[in-house]
Amino acid sequence: MHRVIKNHFDNFVKNYNLNSGESKNFEAFSAYCIAKHYTFDAINPDTLIYEGDEPGIDSAFFICDEAIITSNDEIISLFDKKKNNHDIVCVLIQSKTSESWNKKEINTFESAVLDFISENSEHSYNDELIERKDIFNTIIKNVGKIKHGRPRIQCYFVNTANEAADKEILSAQRTLKNRLDETGLFYAADATLIGREELLGLWIKSQGAYETTFEIIGSASFPKSAGIEESYVVTVSAKEFTTKVLTDENGSLRKSIFEENVRDFIPFDGSEINTEIGNTIQDASRSQRFGIMNNGLTIIS
Repeated sequence: MHRVIKNHFDNFVKNYNLNSGESKNFEAFSAYCIAKHYTFDAINPDTLIYEGDEPGIDSAFFICDEAIITSNDEIISLFDKKKNNHDIVCVLIQSKTSESWNKKEINTFESAVLDFISENSEHSYNDELIERKDIFNTIIKNVGKIKHGRPRIQCYFVNTANEAADKEILSAQRTLKNRLDETGLFYAADATLIGREELLGLWIKSQGAYETTFEIIGSASFPKSAGIEESYVVTVSAKEFTTKVLTDENGSLRKSIFEENVRDFIPFDGSEINTEIGNTIQDASRSQRFGIMNNGLTIIS
C-alpha cells in the first residue's frame, strides 16, 4: 500500500476501531470514501462490507435519494411510499491494496458484477451479499417507481497505484462499462478505476475539508465585539461561491459540507444548537457577537 494512503488508512482504522485485518479494513476504507461521495448519512464502515470470501465484489450498497440502503426491508419500505421517481444508484466495489494494475483482477470483477445483476446467478454468495442481491432484485421489480424507469449503476475498482494508463487496463474498464450497457437494466452505467490520487481525493472530501480562493468584490469591518479583535463582512460572487465551495469539479454537490450545517428549523426541545443560539442572544456579554456567530457563512481564523 502506498505510504500516504497508508497513513490516512491507519487513522481511519483507529477512528472506527476496526480489527478485521489490513485487507478487509482497506475494503471498508474504500467503500466509506466512495459512499460519502453519494450521501449525507452517517456511515458505519462495518455495514458496507461482509465477512468471509466474496466472488469478486468487496462491497455492495445502494443510494436512494441520497440515503444509503443496505437491507431489503429498507428498500421495500421505500417503495411502499407514494413517491414514483426515486433516484437509485447501485454501487459495487472491488478493492486491492496493491500499487499496480492487474487486468485479470478487473476481469474477475467484471465477471462478479455481471453475475450479481443476472437473474440466475452461478456464483455462491455469503448471507450479506445474498441480501444485497435481494435488494437489487427488489429494485428491478419496482422500476415503475424509479426516476427514468431504471436505476443507475456505478462500479469501482480501487487500488493504490498511479492513474491507470496501460491500454489493456483501460480496455478492461471500457469492456465492463459496455457489458453493463448491454444488459439494458440501467439508465446510466459506468465503471471507474480509482488509483491513489483519486482515492486520496475522495478521502479528503469525505472529511469535509476544502480550500479555495475568492475575488472579493467589497468588504467592510464588522462592529467591534467583546473578545473579537477583527471581523469583516465581504461580498463575493454567488456564482463563484457556488462553483468553488458548494459543488466539486464535476458539478456535484459537496454533501459533506452540509453534514453539520443543515439550515432547516430544529425544535428547541432537545436541540443543543438552538438552545445555545437562544442563550447567546439573551446573554448581555455575548449578544453583541450574535451577528458574527449566527450569520449565513462565517469564517473564523
